[in-house]
Parts: sequence; structure tokens; C-alpha cells
Amino acid sequence: MKLQQRFTKRIATLTIAAIAITVMAGAVYAAVSLTVQNTVTITVGAPNLFMDVTGITSTTICRTNQGAYTDTGLSISWGNMAQGTSANTFACLSNTGAQHILAISNNLPASSGTATLTIGGTNANGQTVNGGTFTLVDLTLAIDQNAAPGTVPFTITVA
Repeated sequence: MKLQQRFTKRIATLTIAAIAITVMAGAVYAAVSLTVQNTVTITVGAPNLFMDVTGITSTTICRTNQGAYTDTGLSISWGNMAQGTSANTFACLSNTGAQHILAISNNLPASSGTATLTIGGTNANGQTVNGGTFTLVDLTLAIDQNAAPGTVPFTITVA
């Protein structure tokens, strides 16, 4: 019987030791591992659009170290255009802000013609421009064949 008591006592001691080791290991792990709860409010970043319209051609590679990008005082003189003709001019568009979907509009009277802006041959309206990018855009002015002669001021808005 003494042998069985010793055996039972030994098993009890080993069990208690195993539990103690497990508890201490958990305490050590807890001391070296921390959980930090976080929160963030995600907002839509704002685009920051600039354009250079000076000396840009269809083969220009738009980049940051070229031209005079600005968001004010932009002006294009299309010169004299005959009824029923069209002309193209090019510009570099820079978005130094967040990704943005372009909204292109103009106030050219339909009776005078159409003004469009394309990127890579596709209408720029609704196209996405990524932040930190420089994009070549093609501005096309098509004068209606029945347009009244005279000077026609108009604006193109790229937003």
C-alpha cells in the first residue's frame, strides 16, 4: 500500500507542477504580448488638380519637372477657325491629391460647336485620375458648320 500511496502522491505532484508551469507560461506570455485596440475614421481625400497648357504637344510626356502647372489663369487661344472645322490642343493634367473621377463641362453654345476633352482617345468625363499622376489630355474644339461668325468666349471646367 505504501507503494501505491507514493505513486499517487507522485502523480499529484506532477499534475500540480504541470498546472503551475502552464500558469506561469501564461503569465510570461501576457507580460511580453500586448493587444492595442485602434480606431480610424476614413475620409475621402480631396483631389488637387493643376494643368499646364503651354507648349504641350501630342507627344509630350507629362511629368512633374516640366512646365508650369497651375490652377488659375489658364487660357487657350484657338485663333481663327472656319465653320465646320475642328482643332486640337494638348495639356498636361496633374493630380497631386487623392484619386479622383473627372467631371468635364463647358459653356460653349451648342450652336457654335462642341468642346471635348479626352485622355488616351476616350472622353475624360468620368475617367479616374490617380493621385500623384500626370496625364496628357487632348482638348478638341469643333465649330458647327452653321455657327454664326464672331468671337465666342467659353470656359472648360475640369473638376
